[in-house]
Formats: sequence, C-alpha cells, structure tokens
Amino acid sequence: MGSPFDELKFRDPERARALSGALRREVEAAGRTLSLMHVCGSHEQAIARFGLRAAFPRGLDVIMGPGCPVCVTDTPEVDEAVALAAQGVRVCTYGDMLRLPGTVRSLADAQADGGNVEVVYSVAQAVDLARARPAEPVVFFASGFETTAVATAAVLLSGVPDNFSVLSSHKYVPAAMDVVSELKETNIEGFIAAGHAATITGWGIFEPFAARTRTPVVVAGFEPLDVLAAVLELVRLVRARRPEVVNCYPRCVSKEGNGPAL
Repeated sequence: MGSPFDELKFRDPERARALSGALRREVEAAGRTLSLMHVCGSHEQAIARFGLRAAFPRGLDVIMGPGCPVCVTDTPEVDEAVALAAQGVRVCTYGDMLRLPGTVRSLADAQADGGNVEVVYSVAQAVDLARARPAEPVVFFASGFETTAVATAAVLLSGVPDNFSVLSSHKYVPAAMDVVSELKETNIEGFIAAGHAATITGWGIFEPFAARTRTPVVVAGFEPLDVLAAVLELVRLVRARRPEVVNCYPRCVSKEGNGPAL
C-alpha cells in the first residue's frame, strides 16, 4: 500500500503544464498587464531554480519585493552595530550581514580595524560565546523576518547571561507589504505572501491588510507547483476584484499560526 505522500507531487511536469495553461488563459482574458509582487527571497529562488518565469505568460509581471532581511536592514541599524564594535563590544551576526554598508562603514570594515566582530550560525552560538567570556559584553546583531525572530525570542526566553544582549533588526512581513502598498507608482495589484513566515503568524494576519488596501493576498509554498498555483489564484482574485486572503499552503499554514512560536 502506497504512502499518502505519494500524492504530493509538487514537481509534476504535467500538472505544471496544466497550471501554466490556465494561468495563460486568465491573463489573456484580463486583456491588460497584471502586476503582482512576492515578498520572499525564497520565492524568487524557487522561481529562478525551476525556470518558472518561462512559464509566466506575457502580460504578467511577478515583481521581486522586499523579501531579503539583509537588504531591508536600515542604515542606522548597521551604524549602531559598527559603533558598538568600535567601542570594544563583541558583535556577533550572520555572515551575510558583514559587508552590509552603513552610512560610512560596514561591520567588515570595523573588523578590519580590529573590532571584535564574529560570524555565527545561530543566536545560540552567540550566547555560548557570551558564557565563555563573562567579563566581556557580547551583542547579537539579529536580522530576519518572523521565522528567525522566533529563534531569537526563544533563546532570550530560555535565559541568557548578563553580558549578552540583542541589537534587533528583525522585520515584520505585513509591515513591509504596507510600505510597498503605499507606493502608488508601483501599482501592485496582489501579493504572494511567504509560506514560512505565515507558518508562524498564520494566514489570518493578512486579512486586515487585504481589507484596508483592497489588495488580495495568497500564501504560497516553495515547490514549483506551489508557486504556479498561488500565482494563478492571485490572478483570479485580481480579475474578480476580490481583496481576499487565500491559503495555498495548507499543508504547513493555518489561519491561527504556530501558537508556541507566537
């Protein structure tokens, strides 16, 4: 007897062709160019990895939004981390934050000048460094959206040494969507929401945004069929002028989200 997971063929070429054909018909029926935006770097990675832009019809723009937590880190936040390193504080952060420019300098520059800047793979590793150096202040320069914010919060709640603190540049996906929606020149008609962030927050978090901005939102996973199905659903919502939230990632995302993580 086969496993029920045998039915979860999220990379099935035949299903992909069917979704692509349906998407093409919907866009052609619209008779104009439709502009959608995803707010997740992992969605762009999936689109590139599986060549999905070739499956998107003419007349459909799927725009890369503010989905990279490093890219949306504010310059003053980098300046604060650089200043701490210059003052002799040991600053721990993820490797992709090192060369992020501040107003004048980056953490890599501060490190080159003798600052105590260390690359870590987790906030827990930064806490271990603080415990190993009890007389030295250690700051974790935190970045990321809801998923990595949970890890930071969990470590803080579990108890940390007195010499450990967090400089938070965590971001919130709905707030990033609000910023984009206020830029009328972008003319974004619908949003594809990040499935992993929605696993934490639940898809219900997007309902006030959809109602306020009159813009539909579809939560998507990261397999090729996840993305194609979400884009198709979003095009249908845009065409019908229905500012609703649809969860196209029900195997991971609920309306209420992950209670312990929240």
